Amino acid sequence: AWHPLEVNNNYELGNVYARLGEKDKALRMYERALDANAGYDEIYFNRATMLMQSGRFEEAIVNYRRCLAINPMSQPAYNALASLWAE
Repeated sequence: AWHPLEVNNNYELGNVYARLGEKDKALRMYERALDANAGYDEIYFNRATMLMQSGRFEEAIVNYRRCLAINPMSQPAYNALASLWAE
């Protein structure tokens, strides 16, 4: 509440929710983090992972691809994307 547009506050809170298994809350915080800084590849990666775990595969693919557009050296994103395409 103190710094609603500070990317790290929102991103790390999203990570906490993700670890707690609260996918909807995590996705909401990742979206807020992207509102603050849309150029942060790790947010797209973690968002895609939550979407994949929620069965929202098409949205996950879009987010992994955005992650790779920002950071084409992200091996974990390639691996996750390949696993989605292999299914």
